[in-house]
Amino acid sequence: MSKIWQHSALALLMALIFVPSHVNETTDPVDNLGGVLSVVLVGTLILAINFAPVPNKGTLALGLAAIAAGRWRSAT
Repeated sequence: MSKIWQHSALALLMALIFVPSHVNETTDPVDNLGGVLSVVLVGTLILAINFAPVPNKGTLALGLAAIAAGRWRSAT
């Protein structure tokens, strides 16, 4: 268990040293709706892939895949 804490502490220390805190920050607005739609898209794709091999869930998998495809099409 102590190795996990050592590795975590080392990773945190290296992140504080090597990751810059401010790089090319702008005042452009954040696209919150786009972020939410991306999360929904990825979630529906994951659910469709997970339900595809389950017996009697093929229609659900196709429906989820269609929802994901529709959202992807509307986002581009």
